[in-house]
Amino acid sequence: MGKMVDALTYNMRLYKSIYTLRRNTSLKRSELERIQKKKLRAIIKHAYHNVPFYHKIFDSLNVKPDDFKTVDDLSKLPVITKSQVKCAGSDIIARNVDINNCRKFTTSGSTGTSLSIFFNKKDLSVRRSAYIRTMRENGTRGGDIGLDLTGPHNVSMPKNNKSRYYSTIEGILERSFGTPKTTGVSVFENIENQVTILKKTKPEVISGYPMSIKLLAMAVQDKSISINPRLIFTYSEVLDKESRNVISSVFGTDPIDGYGSIETGRMAWECSEHAGYHMDVDTVVMEFIRDNQKISANEKGEVVATNLHSYAMPLIRYKVGDISTPSDEQCPCGRGLPLMKDIWGRSDDFVKLPDGRIISPTAVNLIMDPFLSMLLNFKIIQERVDRFTVELVKGNDFSEDIIPKIETRFKDIFGDNIQVEPRIIDEITKDKSGKLRAVVSKVNVFE
Repeated sequence: MGKMVDALTYNMRLYKSIYTLRRNTSLKRSELERIQKKKLRAIIKHAYHNVPFYHKIFDSLNVKPDDFKTVDDLSKLPVITKSQVKCAGSDIIARNVDINNCRKFTTSGSTGTSLSIFFNKKDLSVRRSAYIRTMRENGTRGGDIGLDLTGPHNVSMPKNNKSRYYSTIEGILERSFGTPKTTGVSVFENIENQVTILKKTKPEVISGYPMSIKLLAMAVQDKSISINPRLIFTYSEVLDKESRNVISSVFGTDPIDGYGSIETGRMAWECSEHAGYHMDVDTVVMEFIRDNQKISANEKGEVVATNLHSYAMPLIRYKVGDISTPSDEQCPCGRGLPLMKDIWGRSDDFVKLPDGRIISPTAVNLIMDPFLSMLLNFKIIQERVDRFTVELVKGNDFSEDIIPKIETRFKDIFGDNIQVEPRIIDEITKDKSGKLRAVVSKVNVFE
C-alpha cells in the first residue's frame, strides 16, 4: 500500500511539473529568464548551506549566495569536471538528503571516467518532465505505440515481471501524459531481431540512438519493409546529416533530435521547424565557453551546465564535455525558449592535427562521403596527433580500390604529415552504453 501511495504522489508531482514546463514554452524570453534566475539563486543557496564540496569552494573564493543575482554571476565560480566530481565523493551529496531514497544513474564511461549521479524524487520528477515535454510538444499522444532503441540498461522489464508500483507509474504516464507505450530494444540485439520486433510492434513513435536507428532503417530498406512511424526521436549521440537523411528517406519522417546527458537530463530539443535546439532554461543554465571565457552567439564553445533541479547532488558549472554553438535567433515556432544552433559532439570526438587545426567530427565525417555507398559503416580513430585508424565494414558494393583512395583523401585534407591505416572489420564495436561513435580522438584536443 505504501508503494502505491508513493507512486500516486510521484505522479501527481510529475503531472504538475509537466503542466508547468509545457506552459513555460509559451512565455516570453524575459519571463523565462526571471524563472531561471529565481531557480538559480535557490540552488546556489542550497549548495552553499548543504553541500560541503561547494561550501569549500565558495569560502575559498570569499563569495556568498547573495553575490549571485544573475546567470552572469556564475563566472565567479570555477568550472568543474567529471574527475573533480568523482574525487569529491560524498562531499558533493547534500547533507539533508537520504541517499538511500535517491535514484542512481551511472555515466557510460566512454571518456574513460564513469560517474554515479543521484537524484531525489523531486529532482526525478523535473528530469522526467523535461523529457516528456519534448515528446508532447512534438505531437505524441496517449495510446501511441513506441519502440526505443537504447542501451541495455534502459530496456524495459517484461510486463509479467513488472511490479505493481512500476506498472502504476507507467500506466498513468501513458494515459495522462501522452507518452508512448514503449517496447525497449537493446542496440546490442541482433539486427534481424530488431527488424522482427519492429514489424511486430508497428510503432507510431520510434526513439533511440541515431546511429542505431540508421542501421535499422538500412535493414528495413534492404528487406523492402514498409514501416511509417509518425514521429522519430533521437538522443545521446550526434545526429549527423547523413544519418538524418537515411532515417528520413526510409521512414518518411524527419527525426526530432534531443540533447542531454546522464548528469543533467534533457537540456535542449528540436521542434518540427528544425531551426535549432530549444534550450530548457527553466530546468538548466547552459553556458558556452572557450578558454574559460563566455563566447558570443554563432561561435563554437564547450558546454557548461548548471542543473536547476538537482538538489540531492547539485552540479554547478559542470563541464559536460560537448561542443555546441549558441544562437541569438528566434525559432519560427514562436516558443520563447532560446536556441542553440547545433551540436558538434564531445570534445574527444574532435580531431587535432599536427598543424594545430581542430576539426569537428561532422567535418571529419565528410571525408568519407565519396565511399559511403560502398560501406555499411565506418569509424575513424585518432590514435596520435599524426596517426589515424579507419575501421571499415563492407557494404554490398565494396571494392578494395577504395582503401588507397581513403588514405589519399585523408592526406589531401589533413596534410601529408599524417599516417592513415584503413582496416576492414566485420562490425564496429559499440561503447559500453551501446552507442556507436563515428569519430573518436585519443588526443587531448583542447590543451
